[in-house]
Amino acid sequence: MPAVAPLRTDAAREAFALLAAIDTHTDVVSQRVARRGGSGTATVLDQVPHVLGSLAAALLTDDPSIVGETRAWLDAVGDARHCDPGTLEELWAAITAQVADYPRGRRMLADAA
Repeated sequence: MPAVAPLRTDAAREAFALLAAIDTHTDVVSQRVARRGGSGTATVLDQVPHVLGSLAAALLTDDPSIVGETRAWLDAVGDARHCDPGTLEELWAAITAQVADYPRGRRMLADAA
């Protein structure tokens, strides 16, 4: 199989930067959500890396539906586990704030809201 050239699009650069700092992003988002509290906080916090990874995947593939599907899935998990809807809202607000330097990522999050 021939080698494939590296992805050099702006979206790919955002995805690589997001993944390179995923531990920091996870910590910052988790701290903000934990400060808010509410029922189901632990359930939501467990999913922060998954949500950030999904955003990176959406950027790499240029497929914003990944973010929307992740949001719908997490909302369903939250409902099933009786999470406070405000906790989920805080998660999405925290992620949006954390990716302020990623315009394509912010756009995908806004479109999925």
